[in-house]
Amino acid sequence: MKQISEQNYQTLIQGAELLKRDKYGDKVWRLSDGRIAKLFRVKRRLSSARIFSYAKRFRRNSLILQKRGIQTITVDELVECKAIERQIVIYHYLAGETLSEILTDQPDSPELIVKLAQYLAMLHARGIYFRSVHTGNIVRCENGELGIIDISDMRFSVFPLSVRKCARNFHHMLRYPFESGVINAFGTERFIHAYLAVTNWSSLKKALFMKFLPASVKNNFAEK
Repeated sequence: MKQISEQNYQTLIQGAELLKRDKYGDKVWRLSDGRIAKLFRVKRRLSSARIFSYAKRFRRNSLILQKRGIQTITVDELVECKAIERQIVIYHYLAGETLSEILTDQPDSPELIVKLAQYLAMLHARGIYFRSVHTGNIVRCENGELGIIDISDMRFSVFPLSVRKCARNFHHMLRYPFESGVINAFGTERFIHAYLAVTNWSSLKKALFMKFLPASVKNNFAEK
């Protein structure tokens, strides 16, 4: 990983727009050339993050997604600035609108919601467990297809995800208030059917999927 000085870092963010920060400091910059710089804090204590850093995982996730035919961001380079204890991923943003932006402006978009259900099923079939799955992290790209922009928290399998993991990941999305509201308005039953319709699962697997969903989702399903 290329090492840069604090002066190099200041030059990098000159004219940039700060997009996100937390209690530890700056998190995401939009650079003057349009690229994104995402900062990862380097922890001092010994941990797995010291051996295989979050920045490296971010780049690895991008490469794996692309190999599996998923549209996502393209990493240009990784750099480290020890003076500010940060590793930095510099990448090209995936052009398009997030589904949260689209659904906020056009809440009555049944075709898009069906496409979201089918997209989640496709990710699972390709062994992708997207823990941060929500409409703010999924983009409708310029070609009309969906893609992923926040790839920090993902796991991969060489096989399709198990039915239990699919149900768990499905529930991750429904825990977000915005997504829950949109899907409830659309119809949780319809959304689940749209997901299951493209899985090619047997009736037994579909029944297991429903069994593994939490009671809050199944109750809502029963009410529709």
